[in-house]
Amino acid sequence: MKSSPRRHFPFAALLVVAVAILHHGAHAAASEPPPFSPTHGVQTDNPALAERLARLCEDLERKRLDQHIPSMALAVVKDGKVILMRGFGVRDLDGAEPADEHTIYAIGSQTKAFTSMLISLLDAQGSLSWDDKVKDRVDGFRLFDPVASEQATLRDACSHRTGLTRTDLLWASGKAAKREMLERLADAEPTAPFRSRWQYNNTMFMAAGMAAESVMGMTWRDLIAQRIFAPLGMADSGTTIHDVTGHPRAALGYRWNLDTSDHTRLPMREVTCEGAGAINSTAADMANWLIMLTSRGEFDGSRFIEHDRLERMWKKEIEVGGGKGYGLGWFVGEWSGRREIEHGGNIDGFFTACALLPDERTGFVLLGSLTYAALQAETLPMVWRAIFPPDTSDESPVPTQELRELVGDYRAGFVNGNCSVNIKDGKLHLDVPGQMNFELNWPDNESKWAFAMLPEQIKIRFNRLDDGRVASVTLFQGGAEIEMPRLGSDGNPVVSDAPAPMTLDQLRELTGAYHFAPADHDWKVVISDGKLAVDVPRQRVFPLRWPDDDGIWKLADFPAACRFNRDESGKAVSMTWFQSGAESDLPRVGDAEPSNLPTLQEINSLRRASADPEKIRAMGDIVFTGTVRAVNQGVQGTYHAMVNADGRYLQDLDFGIFGFIRTSYDGTAAWSHNFSENVTQITGERLEEIRAETARFLSNELEDVFDRIEIVERTASDDTPVIIVRGVTGTSARTVTMFLNEKDGLPVREETTMLVPGLGRLPITTNYSRYTEVSGVRFPATFRVTNEATGTFEIVIERVSPHAQAEPGAYTLREPVGTP
Repeated sequence: MKSSPRRHFPFAALLVVAVAILHHGAHAAASEPPPFSPTHGVQTDNPALAERLARLCEDLERKRLDQHIPSMALAVVKDGKVILMRGFGVRDLDGAEPADEHTIYAIGSQTKAFTSMLISLLDAQGSLSWDDKVKDRVDGFRLFDPVASEQATLRDACSHRTGLTRTDLLWASGKAAKREMLERLADAEPTAPFRSRWQYNNTMFMAAGMAAESVMGMTWRDLIAQRIFAPLGMADSGTTIHDVTGHPRAALGYRWNLDTSDHTRLPMREVTCEGAGAINSTAADMANWLIMLTSRGEFDGSRFIEHDRLERMWKKEIEVGGGKGYGLGWFVGEWSGRREIEHGGNIDGFFTACALLPDERTGFVLLGSLTYAALQAETLPMVWRAIFPPDTSDESPVPTQELRELVGDYRAGFVNGNCSVNIKDGKLHLDVPGQMNFELNWPDNESKWAFAMLPEQIKIRFNRLDDGRVASVTLFQGGAEIEMPRLGSDGNPVVSDAPAPMTLDQLRELTGAYHFAPADHDWKVVISDGKLAVDVPRQRVFPLRWPDDDGIWKLADFPAACRFNRDESGKAVSMTWFQSGAESDLPRVGDAEPSNLPTLQEINSLRRASADPEKIRAMGDIVFTGTVRAVNQGVQGTYHAMVNADGRYLQDLDFGIFGFIRTSYDGTAAWSHNFSENVTQITGERLEEIRAETARFLSNELEDVFDRIEIVERTASDDTPVIIVRGVTGTSARTVTMFLNEKDGLPVREETTMLVPGLGRLPITTNYSRYTEVSGVRFPATFRVTNEATGTFEIVIERVSPHAQAEPGAYTLREPVGTP
C-alpha cells in the first residue's frame, strides 16, 4: 500500500473496528498443546468398526494438533450404546492432566436443544404449548414489530424466525439481568419481516426459558437440572460457572492467534442469556443425552419423552440455506442420503459439535477447549464415514501427479480473496478464505469433486483446455454454477478469454435501468471490462458470463442468472432474474446513459476542497462526542473519539451495564479493550485491515490508497447525485465501493467487507449524512454502519472540539484501563 501524504478522517474505520471487537479477543502466550494418546476407548465387538474408530481417533488427534486445540473429549453412540469415548490433549496448557470423558466443557449453543427439550416436556404434560404466544407466557415481553410482538410463539422463538438478528450486546457483558434484557429487546428493530427469514438470535431462547419459568414457578436452571439432567444421569452437568470454577476436572478455555502463534486463556463466561448457552457438561454425560435422542426417546429402559415429540423438534420450521433447515433448537439436513440432525456451540474458549443420524440410531458429541476450530464442522463427515464407510467399489483415487496439476489459486468473487486448491493428507482440499480448508471426495463419473462434509450440496469440477492445462474451476451449489478462473503467479488468469461472442454495440443494446419492484429500486445493466454486468444497489456489480444457447446469462461469481426479453422490434424491454428457484421480472425503465464520468483528478480536487489537509493538520487533536445506538439490538450509549491528522485515533463506545468497547490506533499498532477482555494488541490480518481502512479515510488522493480504481457511473443515492468509485487493494484483496457526492467528493455511502474471527468476512455498509463544517473542514455528523452479524450501529456526533492537545501516549491503550 502506498503512503498517504494527505489526510481525511477514519469515521467508519473507527466503528467497523469497534463492532469487530464484539467477536475479537486478546492474545497471551501459552504453550502448544502436547500430543496425548490414551487408550482409544473403543467399545465394540465388530473388528472392522473398531479399526475404523481407532483410525478416526488418530485423525482427530492429528487435526487437533494441526488446529492448536488444547483438549477435546469425544463420545459416539450407536444402537443405544456407547461405542467410543475418550479424551485428547490436556485440560490445562500449564499442566499435564489429560482430558477424558469426564472433563467438563462449556457446550455453548448446544444448550438450545436442551431448552427446546424442556418445552417439549412441559408441552407433553400440558403446561405449555409450542404454539403459545410468548407475550402470554412472559410478562413484559414486547417486540419492536407490533405484528411479531402480538403473534410470536414459542415455536417462532426457538426456530429463529422473529425478524430479529443477533441481539448479543444485551447479554455479552453479563451484567444485565434477564428483565433488563427483555425491556431493551422491545427497542431492537427487526432486520426482516416476521417469519420471513431465518436469523440466529440467542435472546429469544432466553425468552423461551422464561416462559418455562413462568408456568412452573422455578428457575430455568432448576428445571433443566430436575427435568433433564437428573433422569438422564448427567451428574457432572450444570448451568452456571460456579459449578465448574476451580473444579479439578474442568477444562480451561483458549483462543489461538494464528498471527502470533500463541494461545490466550479465556475465563469461562457466566451466560445470563441462559436458555441459549449456559450449560457445562462432559462427554460421558452427553453420551446419555445422545442415547436417549437416538433411542426414540427411551433411556435406561424407561420412556423419557415420546418419539413423536422428538420428531416435532426435528421438523424443519424454516429454511436456512445450503441444504439446511432449522427445527426447534436443531439444524436439519442430510448426510449422504441420511437424515442428519445437528447443532454446534461456541462460547469463550470452547466449541461443541453434536450430531445425530436418528434413523440409524447413531450420534456423537465432540467438546473442545478452543473458541473456534475448523474441526467443529469437519468432525461430522469424519465420524459418519468411520461408522458408515462409503462403497469404494467404484472409487478410483487420482494419482498424486494429477492431484498436483490441480493445485493453485482460483479467483472467487463470492469471497474476498482467492480460493486455493491444496493437497493435505493425500486428499485434495479447497481452502475458502474466511471459512475453512474443505476436504474433497474423489471425483464421481461426472468429474465432480464433492465437499466431503456436504457431498450432496457442493461440488466442483476442474476445466481443462485442449492441451490439458487446468483453466478454471466450476463450483456447483444450489443449482448455480460459479466459474473461478485459475490464476498465475502474477495474480492474473492463466488463460485469456476467448473472442467475445457479442460486440460492444450488441452489449449496449441491453444496458440500462431495470426496475426491481420488491425493493423499489433500479438495477443497472452496465458494461465492465468488455462484458455485461448487473449493478445491484446496496450490494455490488455482478459480472455475467456469456449467454448459453437458451439466452441465459449466468452470474460469474454468484448463484443466480438472468435473461433479457425483447419486443417484436428486437428492443430489450425487461430482464427475468433467476435465483433460489424463483423468477422475478424487472421491466426496463431507462436506456443506458452516455458516459459523462469525471476523471480521478477531478474527484480528488473535489475532496481536497471539502477537507483541506493543511486545515485538518492545524486542528491538531480533534475530539468528537455524541451518542451511539445499536439499532437492531435495542441498546444506546455514549460515543467519544479523538483523532489526529497523522492518522491516530482513540474511540470509546459506552453502553452502561451492557458493556463498553474501546479501540485505538497510533499509526503503527492497534489495541482493543472491551467488557469481557483486557487490553490486547491487534495483530495480523485485522491489523492490516485497520491500516487499510485508516489509509482510505485519511487520504483525499484515492490513488494513494488503492492499487486499482474504477470510476463506475453517475447515479443517485437517496436522491443525492453521486459518483460510484470502486477501489481494490492488492494487500488485502478487498473491494471498496464508494458513493461520492458529486458536489464535494465526500462519501455518502461505502460498501466493503470486514473480517470477524469465527464468522469469516461479513459485508459492511456505511452511510454518511448531516455533514457539518468545523474550522473550514466538513465532517459527517451521522453515520450508520450495518453488517449481518450485529445489525446497524448509528453514531450521532453532537460536538466537535479541535485543538484538544492529547497527552503523550493517548492513542495507545495500556493497563490498567477502566471502562470509558
